Amino acid sequence: MHQLEYNQAQQTYKASANAIELGFSTGGTEQELITLLGSELWQLMLNIAHTGHGQFIDYLSQHYFCMGHHDGNNYGWVWQAQPHLQRQQDQWLQDAKLASVGQVMAGICHEVNQPLNAMRLRLYGLQQ
Repeated sequence: MHQLEYNQAQQTYKASANAIELGFSTGGTEQELITLLGSELWQLMLNIAHTGHGQFIDYLSQHYFCMGHHDGNNYGWVWQAQPHLQRQQDQWLQDAKLASVGQVMAGICHEVNQPLNAMRLRLYGLQQ
C-alpha cells in the first residue's frame, strides 16, 4: 500500500516509504507532486479526496485503487496495487476481438448461404 498526505495550507506533501517505490520523494512541494503525477491525475486525486469515493487510477502503466479523504487543509490517499485488473482487462479485450471475428464470420456465412438457399428452392420448385 502506498500513502500520500498533502497539506494545502503549507502546499507540501509527504509520502510513505512504500510510495518511494513509485518515484515519490519522502516529501516535497505541491508543484513537485503535480509534476510527478501530471495535472489530470492530480485533479482526479483531489476529487477522490473530496468525495471520499474510491476509484481505479493508472500511474506509470500500473493500475491502482485509490481511496482518499479530506479534512480541512489536509488530504490523504492510499493506493492499492491492482495487478489482476490489467490481466482482466487484457482478457476482456481478447474476448471482444474474438466476438468481433465471430460476428464477421456469421455475416459472411449468411451472405453466402442466402443466394444458395434461393437457388436450392428454385431447383426444388423446377423438379416438382
